[in-house]
Amino acid sequence: MNVHVTLPARPGVDATRPVVRRVAVRVPKITSLAESSLELDVEGHRSTTVQHNPRNGSLEWFDIPTHRDEPMAGALPRRFTSPTMAVLFHQPGELFAQKDLIITASIEVPGELLSGTQARLFDAQGYPYSEGRNILAIRTLLNIRAAVVLRDAFDRRLVSPYQSFHFDEIIPNPLRIADITAALADQRFAVRQWQLGANRGKRLAYVLRADRTNGPDSMTMLLFVEGHRHPTERQSRQPGGHRYTSKFDSGDLRVYVKGWVRRDSSGLVREINDLQLAPRERFRRLKAYR
Repeated sequence: MNVHVTLPARPGVDATRPVVRRVAVRVPKITSLAESSLELDVEGHRSTTVQHNPRNGSLEWFDIPTHRDEPMAGALPRRFTSPTMAVLFHQPGELFAQKDLIITASIEVPGELLSGTQARLFDAQGYPYSEGRNILAIRTLLNIRAAVVLRDAFDRRLVSPYQSFHFDEIIPNPLRIADITAALADQRFAVRQWQLGANRGKRLAYVLRADRTNGPDSMTMLLFVEGHRHPTERQSRQPGGHRYTSKFDSGDLRVYVKGWVRRDSSGLVREINDLQLAPRERFRRLKAYR
């Protein structure tokens, strides 16, 4: 979340930046969402200032500064933005039963009244008070409230299943990458591939990215294909007790798949399982020829 504050342009007004004095997130009154189960990340810096307020059932943190979005210029409104604040719930299961998440924030604008009212101090005779330091301090307090509909947030969550396949007795070469690419194309994925190093020696490595639309969103798979070639021997016994040893090339192929899709991962898991079956049938025939 971010807090944005827009102030009117007023020449001569002190350019002191607003401060987010307090942010509160109301959570279910359960024990599992204790301070040890969450973290506050403010622009990459972990903070331990989050505290639980049992009186209102909220998680609170305080005194977050803001920065100006653009330099001072003429009559443009003054815009300020807080750093990005991310509350990470390590045990979010209890939130599934909640309808929404209420967030409140209190912002202080020091040295300024947003109504435009000018405050002055006079002495008992009606003269402007000018003795000593100015003891009159003014500020504006803003309170905002927002609600996050958790059903919408959970429906848009990104899930990421992963699997790995192992094909033994398969000699790795670019034709096997073509077999995997063809299997993905049959599943209506658009495929891009990158070769890691030259296909020389005993190792082969490719990265493939497969994308497909999934309703209003997209379905993505990233594959790392690694193959190793190695020599092997086969012994056979003929009538009369003679043994013959033949040497030939063999190898193995490993495929690591990680996918990304929103909401439900079941469709993506089916696609990954289908991807495993198609090359396996093809590779089984290759081993039969040998």
